[in-house]
Amino acid sequence: MDLNNASYYELVQIPGIGKKGAGKISRKRKKNKISSVDDLSRLKI
Repeated sequence: MDLNNASYYELVQIPGIGKKGAGKISRKRKKNKISSVDDLSRLKI
């Protein structure tokens, strides 16, 4: 799944992300594209 194009509801369905992680991803990608696993690590997901 493309984290840069997935909806909030699609992100919530990914095991280990949950509502809090989906919110962090949504906010992050408004400013910058998520390009690596390191980006998720920095968000503490």
